[in-house]
Amino acid sequence: MHIKSEDKDAPSIYWDYIQLDLLLGIQNTKTSISDEKVFLTYHQIVELYYSLVLHELNRLIRPEVEVDVAFFAERLLRMNRYLCHIINAFEVLTYGLDTEEFLRFRRLLGNASGFQSVQHRKIEIAATDLAVLSGNDSAQTMGVSDDLLMRAYQSLYWRCISEFASDDSAKRMLNAFEARYRDELIAYARMAQPQNLWQRFMQDFKDNAEIRELLKRFDRLFNLDWKEAHLGAAIHHMSGMHRVERATGGSNWRQYLVKGKRVHPVFYPELWEASELKAFEERCMALVTNSN
Repeated sequence: MHIKSEDKDAPSIYWDYIQLDLLLGIQNTKTSISDEKVFLTYHQIVELYYSLVLHELNRLIRPEVEVDVAFFAERLLRMNRYLCHIINAFEVLTYGLDTEEFLRFRRLLGNASGFQSVQHRKIEIAATDLAVLSGNDSAQTMGVSDDLLMRAYQSLYWRCISEFASDDSAKRMLNAFEARYRDELIAYARMAQPQNLWQRFMQDFKDNAEIRELLKRFDRLFNLDWKEAHLGAAIHHMSGMHRVERATGGSNWRQYLVKGKRVHPVFYPELWEASELKAFEERCMALVTNSN
């Protein structure tokens, strides 16, 4: 086994620098079914891209960081680029998985679900006000007490996933997620909410047309294009003769993907025309209807 050099002045070696052995050693599948490796690796890649989105988001929302127009625009461009890669890679799940194999190993994943991506939740928290994520415009958390922040957290849309399940499996999945990450998410919200991405935009860049369009594109990629790609992949493998109603997390995946967010399907409803959001929802509903 090759041991990484501790000499900081030693020449870099590619496989050491990227920790290739470690990277290739973490595709630990639950079964011997060939395409499970594709499924697992795809989700690991998504999490790496999420870490890059959070890296740029954190540079924008931390109060000690000075941000000008050029810096803000470049960070948004980077985040949008990462999200484009995530969305385009859904083709790997849609067309790069054998459906029969997918359905075989999927049954063995228990309640493990992409719903439990803590980085996905942190991006949401850093991107907008908790009031938007809870669908409660009265739950403003900017510069208010910890009690109000906690009440807004309790109302977050994804905490109501059990509404889309016929038994308590979704609730158990949520409880497991919160047992692992609740304190971490609340601590992150305390840091991120006072100057989240929307607040920073409104304070410093709301009259800048370029920033406005980049922010709306970020919103569309994360909340609309991602959902549509996810829905397409689910329909491809779990509709028709392979009809499956329940997601691994226990919810009805059709209902949750289309109706999971209570009021605002986007981070920044102020940037959207109602007709744009209505057209998107109608498109998703048509996908689901045509898959029945």
